[in-house]
Amino acid sequence: MIHKLCDECGKMESVDFMVAIDDNIYCIECDTRKENEMTEKKYNGWKNRATWNVALHFGNCESLYYEMMRKCRQLAGEKKRWTAELAVCFVRYHMGAVTPDGCHLGDVDWDEIAVAWNDDLNYFLETQADERKKK
Repeated sequence: MIHKLCDECGKMESVDFMVAIDDNIYCIECDTRKENEMTEKKYNGWKNRATWNVALHFGNCESLYYEMMRKCRQLAGEKKRWTAELAVCFVRYHMGAVTPDGCHLGDVDWDEIAVAWNDDLNYFLETQADERKKK
């Protein structure tokens, strides 16, 4: 029986339990983990359809976008940031338990939403600072 080292974890394994990908050799455990990592961000760059759908509605629906930006202004004034918990409460207040397209909010990756909205908050703060410099 021939054994080789896994290029990912260094575990010695029988070649019968190894997978070759792009000149690398992986044990079954590492191959499964890599496969899961690759498929995790699988819906238009977002973790899943529900996360994408929340981002879509708050980014494309004018009234929801302005509500989100109003909250950004409030957070900026309080020197706070979006958190997953705050995003959940905010979205549930505006949408209930599902998006207008029927995605359940329980499936949303709230950390990913908070990171995206903090990017919007940063943009708002930078724009605000630029406007002050012009005056």
